[in-house]
Parts: sequence; C-alpha cells; structure tokens
Amino acid sequence: MRRFLAALLLLLAGIPGAHAQTISRVDVVDYGIYAVDRKGTGRNSDGIGLSTVSNERLAVKTNVVPAQIGVTFGLHYKVIGPDPGESVDLRKVTRFPESGLRTPSGEVQHETERTLRSKVGETRFTAYALMDNFELVPGIWSIEIWQGSTKLASQNFTLVKQ
Repeated sequence: MRRFLAALLLLLAGIPGAHAQTISRVDVVDYGIYAVDRKGTGRNSDGIGLSTVSNERLAVKTNVVPAQIGVTFGLHYKVIGPDPGESVDLRKVTRFPESGLRTPSGEVQHETERTLRSKVGETRFTAYALMDNFELVPGIWSIEIWQGSTKLASQNFTLVKQ
C-alpha cells in the first residue's frame, strides 16, 4: 500500500496543475468608485447581478460609497509570487452588511463568491456594481480575495444613503 501511495504521489507531481499554485500575497493597488464599460449582465442563482466590464477607470479613491443604482466600487489588485505569469485561481468573497441583502427570491444573503482567474505579476480588477434596489443596503461591505482558506487581501467600503 505504501508503494502504491508513493507511486501515486510521484505521478501527481508530474501532472501540470496537480500541485498547489504558489503565491506570496495579493496587494491592493487602488480602490474606490470606478467608471466602467459594461459588456454583459446576468444573475447568479441567488438573483444577484453579474456583469462583465472593461476599461475600468478610478473615478474617486474612497471607501465611502453612495447607495445608488449604477455605482460600481471595487479595487485593482496584484498577485505577488515566485513564478511571474503563472495562472492562479483565487476566490472573491463580497460580504454584505450584517443585515444582509434580501434577494428577489426572498432569501437573505450575507455574502457572495466568485472565482477570479489571475496571473502572478498582473494587476487585475474586481468590483461590485449596485444594479438593483435590494442591494442599496447601507453599512460595511467588504471585498476579500482568498486562496483556499487563506485571506490574502481585503478592502472595506461603507455604503451610505444619499
């Protein structure tokens, strides 16, 4: 049995992508409210809007965000690690205020997750766009970047009613 396990480990070591992606950290490069070009929109299974954006431009560096439809807030981040250009899968967790969001289905959501495909050494963008009235919940929102069970970066935003 030991020989079988040893052989299996050797086999897995030689398969591309079978080892854990190694990164040192994630740096927040900038954050705030962004102007973006929105390409497409959809919804996840909880009814929370998803969109693809391009040409993101930092409009205001701030962590205070007006709770208004159409506002996009987020951050640019850079993955730091020993292998520039290596692809890494990270997890973005957006945490909502303590009261949560009451989605169109009537359920209360406290967070949402999405996979971020990044490369070591590249600066990437991730954000949250306020697209529906049920999202206009004042309080502390957090965008976190994780690899496995390790939180690598976090940025808090305070949504305020206008």
